[in-house]
Formats: sequence, C-alpha cells, structure tokens
Amino acid sequence: MRITKFNSALSHRWQNLDMMTRAGLITLVLPLIVGAFHLDDIPVNLCAFRATTGYACPSCGATRAMGSLAEFKVRAAFLWNPAFTILWFLMLARAVLGLAGYQPKRQLSGWHLRFVIGAITLGFMVSWIYLIQVGR
Repeated sequence: MRITKFNSALSHRWQNLDMMTRAGLITLVLPLIVGAFHLDDIPVNLCAFRATTGYACPSCGATRAMGSLAEFKVRAAFLWNPAFTILWFLMLARAVLGLAGYQPKRQLSGWHLRFVIGAITLGFMVSWIYLIQVGR
C-alpha cells in the first residue's frame, strides 16, 4: 500500500512539472544510462551520415560526451562534442530552475525566438566545423 501511495505522489509531481523541466530531468539521466551500460565503448560506428559521407555529423561524439559526463570529466565531454555538452548543462540548469519553482513569465516569440534559434543554429554549426576539423 505504501508503494502505491509513493508511486501516486511521484506521478502527480511529474504531471505538475512543465515540459522544459521534464526534458531537463530526462537529459540528466542520459549520461547515467550511457555510463552504466558502457554505451560509449561500442566499437562499431552506427552513424549513417558518417558512413555515407565520411564526415562527422553534428552529433558525432555525443555518446562519448555523455560517457565522459557520467564520469564527471567535463573537459573531455566538451572535447568530444562542445555543442552537446553546452546544451546538456543548459538543460540541467533549466531542470534545477523548474524544480525550484521557476516559471517563465512569457513564451519567446517574434525576434526573440528567431534570435535564440539563430544562436543555437550558429553554435551547432561552429561545433560541427570543429568536429570535422579534429577528425571525429
């Protein structure tokens, strides 16, 4: 009976969280899964983009970056995939803010939204150029 009450309370709390807080919490768990199952040590390349073109894709190194984050090696994670590592820390910060009760006063729209999308796109492009240059 106690477990049922605990599950019900946990489910109720999860349902009351906003989408970005939920996404941040899920993002927090990913390195733990990669580290627990050693998914960053798979000797086979599963990237279809790299197999087709011979170049790194924008997410190349993200799994190894998650494995490094699981071991608290932030510098190594950043070297594997800078964009993913920065995004992971931003999502972690958003999860912490959401759990602390922070709710944005308004949604991004207009030029604010275009600016954020442009900045994220530019960040991923710079990271992708870095990944190609270092030969990931």
